[in-house]
Amino acid sequence: MKKIVLSFMLLSIWTTNLTAQLIKANSNTKKKRLVILPSNKQEKIHSQIVDIVATEASKLTRYEVYNRQDLEDILKEQSLQMSGLMANEDPIKIGKIVGANEAIKITIDESIPMSIDKSNVMMGMVLSFSIRQIDLSTSQTINSVNVGPLMGDFSQMRPQISLKLRQLFRISAEVLDVDSKEVLVSVGEDLGVVKGSIFEVISPDEKRKFGEKEVVIPGRSIGFIKIGRTSKETSRSKIIRRWGKEVKPGYSLVEKPTIGNSIHYGIIASKNDYSVPFTLFLKPFNNVEVKGGLSAGVLIDSRQKTNFYFGGPLIFSTYKLIQSSKLTLGGIANLYPNFIFGKKDDEGNSLIGVRAKAAFGLEANILTSASKDLVFAVELVFGSDIGWSFSDSSDENDKKPIWDNAIGAPNFEPNRLQFRFGIRNLNLDIIDMVGN
Repeated sequence: MKKIVLSFMLLSIWTTNLTAQLIKANSNTKKKRLVILPSNKQEKIHSQIVDIVATEASKLTRYEVYNRQDLEDILKEQSLQMSGLMANEDPIKIGKIVGANEAIKITIDESIPMSIDKSNVMMGMVLSFSIRQIDLSTSQTINSVNVGPLMGDFSQMRPQISLKLRQLFRISAEVLDVDSKEVLVSVGEDLGVVKGSIFEVISPDEKRKFGEKEVVIPGRSIGFIKIGRTSKETSRSKIIRRWGKEVKPGYSLVEKPTIGNSIHYGIIASKNDYSVPFTLFLKPFNNVEVKGGLSAGVLIDSRQKTNFYFGGPLIFSTYKLIQSSKLTLGGIANLYPNFIFGKKDDEGNSLIGVRAKAAFGLEANILTSASKDLVFAVELVFGSDIGWSFSDSSDENDKKPIWDNAIGAPNFEPNRLQFRFGIRNLNLDIIDMVGN
């Protein structure tokens, strides 16, 4: 009996030590104050970039931004001069005066004028600079991003500056509620969340005790949600991709703010026509995907000869009819231009063949892991006959290929079903924040 009691006590102690305590998700639901440190340099270009960064930071609406004019007004009220603070490089004092914890500092790495008009006015430039996020309590750099090299005038630089600022100041949120169709999110329009924003879902960190040592075990990434309707304080979203456990209230959400690209590769097969496509597509979570790429393949013509070709898909689009966390089904409309090389007519003249085909059908993407899908598609193809022309000198442009009249020119059956199998690989580190 004593042995049983002792064993039970030891088991209770052991299980108690392994009991996990979930850590509440970190959610930045209130705006913080952010100081845009003014330039203490005399170059006009530096001041212009600082002003643009301040404007784009204000547009994000996730911070109360204090630009140069705001700082001057506050310091004037306190009978202080900004030039003195900046000359002494005293951002800590600025932070205390404004009541801010973070600041942005811009450092220009390179600026090269592109062109100057007759009035000696610069029309554009090549520019690269860095944006540093600074802790105003210590003056230490928290994070930084590089912008550029950018080419053109300042108006063309704004989108990338805005994108880099979203990278630097990501929104953290919390799952408030989950039902069969939607996920309720703890942030909304007040922090700049818009329809189409993408957030990564992460299970809570866990605090565990192993013997006398207490450690924090980080949560796991389990999927993505896409913001739908928004209010000032909350948003409704849909789970668009889930490779981990079920999404639950209390789970963390982290904004994915950068431009996304993904690749698709596989095999296209139909009667007497086989090719390997490689396509690149942006914004993989949009309702409409547009892709472009290259393919190489072989086809067997009406003479039962093998022909090698290169070409599209030039336009490769999918309209999503069904988009769930594990499966996407969409209608497709694709254009495949092909160029056939290495062919000769019956007199031995070198030729190039051109054909174009349009395909319409259905495509299914089945999730297999965090970054990969299996792709299956069936397409009905409508195409043109092969157009042959001479590949050598321009003197031959008016001549036509010579074929045996009894056999006819080699051709290819254009209208048929074709099947596509492949893998879609998502780059999870560069998923776009906004897409409709």
